[in-house]
Amino acid sequence: MSWLATGEAFSLDSMPLPVCKRVRASRCRKVRGRAYCGYCDAKKEKFFGWRLHLVCTPDGLPVSFEMVPAAYHDLTPVHELTVDLPDGACVYADKAYNSADDERSIFLDTGVRLVPIRRVNMKPHAWADDFDLRLYRHSIETRNSQLEAMGIQTLHARTKAGFEIKVIASLLALACLNLN
Repeated sequence: MSWLATGEAFSLDSMPLPVCKRVRASRCRKVRGRAYCGYCDAKKEKFFGWRLHLVCTPDGLPVSFEMVPAAYHDLTPVHELTVDLPDGACVYADKAYNSADDERSIFLDTGVRLVPIRRVNMKPHAWADDFDLRLYRHSIETRNSQLEAMGIQTLHARTKAGFEIKVIASLLALACLNLN
């Protein structure tokens, strides 16, 4: 969806995509292994499945996404998510994406600036405006809520490919919903 990647501000966040309940994880046929056991800190719950990383425009159009196993760190797919964004763009993210090394390498490789919310014990961005950061973070949280309302966290499929198709269909529906 790189043709939607226009503008200079984007927001990035992740959300859990459970495949089944944790008690049924040992019997699950779609995915297997400890890599799919994850924890959602915002909801204070464990889940079994994938984690969806989504980059959106401020208007709510999905630009790029990546599904990774739930146990993987949030920084794992960040380079792939930002590679197709326009030069000079800013990607606003939450505290999970704090990494000075990754911020620097993304900026040097693609010209895209990753702007995560800083933790309390960290120095703030000297060049970033906190107002913009809060504004764009609100935008991605709204998109996650729209996806939850569509039922993306309760998708049922028999195969891994079927599950992925339903996730892509949900993202397409989100794009159609937010087109102006």
